[in-house]
Amino acid sequence: MTRTRALGVLSVGPDGDLVIETRTERRHYALLPRPAVQRGSVRYAFPAIAGPGPRTAY
Repeated sequence: MTRTRALGVLSVGPDGDLVIETRTERRHYALLPRPAVQRGSVRYAFPAIAGPGPRTAY
């Protein structure tokens, strides 16, 4: 039997970047004395988008 759990976290980094982190955990239950566990984590960082600068009339 296998059980999988996933978690996604959205946050803002110290520079205003958008950070998306996903974590997964997969447990395999079999005839072993204890379950086998596999864990993984992936992190994506997207730079902050600066708005348009001040407009000057010419």
